[in-house]
Amino acid sequence: MRLLRFPTAVSGVAAVLFAFTHAAAVHSAGNVSTFALEADPGDGNLWKRVPYPPISQSKWVEAVNEGCSLIAAMGSRDSVAVTYFPGRTGSIQSPFVNYPADLTSWGYTVNGGDIADFRMGAGPGLQHMTRALNINWRRDDEGGPVVPAAWKHTTQTVHDGVTYPATNAVFSSLINVDDGVLVGWQKFGPAYMARMYQIPTVPRLKNWGEVVFLDWMEVARRRQKDISNIKYIVSADIANAETGQILQRILGVNDVKANCRRFYRWNRRREFNMDTEEGRALLSSPNGRGAAIFLIMHKNTFGEKTTISKVTVWCGYVSSYEVHMMFTVQKQPDDEDEEMEGAEGNPDGWGDFQQ
Repeated sequence: MRLLRFPTAVSGVAAVLFAFTHAAAVHSAGNVSTFALEADPGDGNLWKRVPYPPISQSKWVEAVNEGCSLIAAMGSRDSVAVTYFPGRTGSIQSPFVNYPADLTSWGYTVNGGDIADFRMGAGPGLQHMTRALNINWRRDDEGGPVVPAAWKHTTQTVHDGVTYPATNAVFSSLINVDDGVLVGWQKFGPAYMARMYQIPTVPRLKNWGEVVFLDWMEVARRRQKDISNIKYIVSADIANAETGQILQRILGVNDVKANCRRFYRWNRRREFNMDTEEGRALLSSPNGRGAAIFLIMHKNTFGEKTTISKVTVWCGYVSSYEVHMMFTVQKQPDDEDEEMEGAEGNPDGWGDFQQ
């Protein structure tokens, strides 16, 4: 369940327009959970979902190829993984390792509203998954291990003479280091917000995978748990248009949510290994690539060749059906033979996975 909060500068009629554009389906750069919407005053709801158009064959091939590149980068040493990122040399490891200094210095402030919402009962419907996997999903304020982390990019900053305006980007995540579970709940990143409001520059700290790592690191420190204990990365309550198109092709339906009750509850979940086209396409989707980036940019913490073995797709329910994806993390010895060694540049033409 998602509670949409407007930036402080938006009010009145502008708030209605913002609600529509903020939730409109876009081709995102990896972080936006959005709906394809149309006005629907007849049934008491403000918006009604409409099916996404089918994904083209060329876009499907591109998604599969991008997934292959992400898998190769996860399974490679840092010096090789960096070659899959245009414009990056030397290392792909994130320079942001200071909590909360890196966040505040780049203009992020704690989003207390989302944290309060979660502690009042808001959040994605993951109960069937967590029970089946024996994951403790009690909130931290109830004595459990699940800690909410929420940030909003609210402050203009200047670095090296360059001004970075506030973008009102929002990152809200749920962290359970004890059981190794990370959930991306709301991810409206700086790149997306900058496109919406025609903001010329975005902060260097812009990826969900880098922002949430700082939260993960801090929660592990406070709870005195192993920071490298990552088992599952969940993208919750998916409604991104590009991801929706990929899911529609894979599942053979023209509206995934409309089929949730019949086909895709947890006991009828669908799983796709990363050696399949379906798994690779979902990994490269806007709701999947953040999981890969989280591992690729933090090899020093999670293992140099830690990768993702499969993706699970299912539906949960809170006040309505939600589509979720869970990426299962697989650790492997760092000294295994590296098939992709020597990869150069950007062979599949995939873009910079900014979030």
